Amino acid sequence: MEQVNWTSRSFNFDFPAGMFPVIIARLQGVYAIIKFITRNISQQKLIQQINNKWSIQQHIGHLIDLEELHSARIIDFRNNATVLSAWDGLNIKTEQANHNAKNIDDILNELHVVRKEFISKLLKFSDDDLIKTSLHPRLQKQMRVIDMAYFVAEHDDHHIAKIFELKEKLK
Repeated sequence: MEQVNWTSRSFNFDFPAGMFPVIIARLQGVYAIIKFITRNISQQKLIQQINNKWSIQQHIGHLIDLEELHSARIIDFRNNATVLSAWDGLNIKTEQANHNAKNIDDILNELHVVRKEFISKLLKFSDDDLIKTSLHPRLQKQMRVIDMAYFVAEHDDHHIAKIFELKEKLK
């Protein structure tokens, strides 16, 4: 079964703020999950593209590349921006990064570092700040800090599923 395109998804941000610890746990787990999935995969397979789509390493690199956007949105929430920073719509940073030329251990370490920084920034929000809202520009929905964290966790899972799919195809 083909996975739903990320930009076609819609989201309901109607869960209680008490879900924040669960969402943080998901965000913390992405590094370990990806490290587990990619163990024992040859470098050749990690960088192999099928039908000119991203390789496993490019999917992981994309998660790293988006941390810049996540950090910008943290600043937006801190500054009470009415609209959050927008995604470029083309993943230009990922397309230009040449993640396939990198060592998988370096990519995994970078993912670990940038994700720890993101979580650290999220944990600095007070309970009251977690429920302040700003408009997500693509979704055209009001989003709380906790919703942004959930959105990132869902995006992680989207790419983890893509990595699993690629791993199976490359067997």
